[in-house]
Amino acid sequence: MPNLSPVPIRKKQIKADLKDFRALLDDPGRPELSESKDILPFFRDHPQLCAFMGTYNPSIVDFQNIVTASEFDIFGDHVADLAIGDATRNQYCFIEFEDARATSIFRKVSKATPEWAPRFEHGFSQLLDWILWIENNKGNAAFKNRFGASKIHYVMLLIIGRDRHLANSGLRDRFTWRNESVFVAGKQVHCLTFDALYEDLKYRIETRF
Repeated sequence: MPNLSPVPIRKKQIKADLKDFRALLDDPGRPELSESKDILPFFRDHPQLCAFMGTYNPSIVDFQNIVTASEFDIFGDHVADLAIGDATRNQYCFIEFEDARATSIFRKVSKATPEWAPRFEHGFSQLLDWILWIENNKGNAAFKNRFGASKIHYVMLLIIGRDRHLANSGLRDRFTWRNESVFVAGKQVHCLTFDALYEDLKYRIETRF
């Protein structure tokens, strides 16, 4: 299976990785986080934390047989920043990271209501293309070559922005509604901030292991 490598879960290391993640989010020298300079290098350097993000797929349960890959080739130019899987059960989680800037999710324009930012729409659209390819290519040779099976079950995540940039209740409500209400091919596309990612993983390491 291309590029996917085993990363057995270790609770102690994940807790250490979470401390590093919190430090990155709290770094006063980096009020905004760049995808290429801050976010992607951080997650490449913390493979245990990446593997633990597979908990977003509730059907990934055997964390001693997790495989992960950075920049996983789904097809052509479409590459997931992070792929996590339980290959024995054909369960996967595909993640797109975007940046964490004030204009990552919404941007102000001439009208009174902020509009969805190009960065958000770009990331969201990438996930739609991944779903399209997966759904249209189940069972063919390219699909079997990537996943070792004719069918997989998967969850898609877009991780972008910071909670503080959604402080306006209207923006938070719009973000939450889109996250909870938009389904593609019967699948929810999960969107969350980096702060929400940290809080989710912190809670899960304490309650599930």
